[in-house]
Amino acid sequence: MLPPVKLQPVKLQPVKLQPVKLQPVKLQPVKLQPVKQQPVKQQPVKQQPVK
Repeated sequence: MLPPVKLQPVKLQPVKLQPVKLQPVKLQPVKLQPVKQQPVKQQPVKQQPVK
């Protein structure tokens, strides 16, 4: 008979989590160039009467 092995609980050293100091990211608002929407000139479609 093997003697029962007493498992010693491993004492974990408490890990001090250093909070990561995030540099505040200055979000530069993207200047969207105003897109001049050119109205699409639809060529009037001449419907050819189907012969």
